[in-house]
Amino acid sequence: MLAGRNASAKLDSTIVTSPPWQRFRTFCESWSDSALLRQTSNVWLEFDRSRHSVPVLRPSVFFGVHRAKDSQRLAEAGVNLLRGGSLPAHLAHALSHCFSALPTNARVFQVGVMLSRKNTPVRLCVIGLTRDQLLDYLLAVGWPGSTKNVQDILHSVSYHHLLAVTFDLDSGVGGVGPRLGIECHMGREYRLVNVYPKWQVFLEQLVRVGLCLPSERDALLRWPGYTVRDVILPSLFFRGLNHVKVVWEPPGFVYAKAYLIFVHAWRAPTAEVPKRTSKCSPEWVPPAATV
Repeated sequence: MLAGRNASAKLDSTIVTSPPWQRFRTFCESWSDSALLRQTSNVWLEFDRSRHSVPVLRPSVFFGVHRAKDSQRLAEAGVNLLRGGSLPAHLAHALSHCFSALPTNARVFQVGVMLSRKNTPVRLCVIGLTRDQLLDYLLAVGWPGSTKNVQDILHSVSYHHLLAVTFDLDSGVGGVGPRLGIECHMGREYRLVNVYPKWQVFLEQLVRVGLCLPSERDALLRWPGYTVRDVILPSLFFRGLNHVKVVWEPPGFVYAKAYLIFVHAWRAPTAEVPKRTSKCSPEWVPPAATV
């Protein structure tokens, strides 16, 4: 459908004539035709809310590269398609260096082209870095921010299971930009058992350091759960917290963002699931689901 090859599902003409959407369509067409781009594991669209009325929102496009045999080559090909041309030499070099500087236990798992942002920065999402490796990696790729700020952020998110770091390659600064995000993941968002208590402890920690209001904590903790629907086919609808990202922006503005998730999954008719809306039940583990 996104590539324009589905006769029964067409995007609105005002969308497909927008230059950012045209580049995204080219990416989708190439995804169908290229063995390299078919290694993309997923695609996400992110939209910035506009303060003004605009006819078409520009998407920021993220695509997964972690399953590719050559994730760097896939990242470069996808970025060039979405930007509508090759990266400037200095950004291409910075992108290559961000891959080559990775320790063996870490990887780039998502690449984003921020079509809705000034200068169309390229965002890299790196997972697997240990706390001890994080600062060294940021210094190696030329991150211009303060290591003390990173240490303060890490101290505020000491309770976690998995960290990911996000940063931008920005032509406006000629390389890695100063904005930094540290994502905190507690586990698979649709496995609610044993995940909910960990989020509770973590959010309480954010309240103590002033990055979350008590009312926000309480609202977030009311969200996880599941609903069973058996109207036509047995279905499950999971609600969870995907991750919380602590962001540092110059000259020292720190804030936290929570990412909610809502997932549909088919349920096997023989699965014994209580037909009710429930909070995280310690007696039942939902089956694996995909977004």
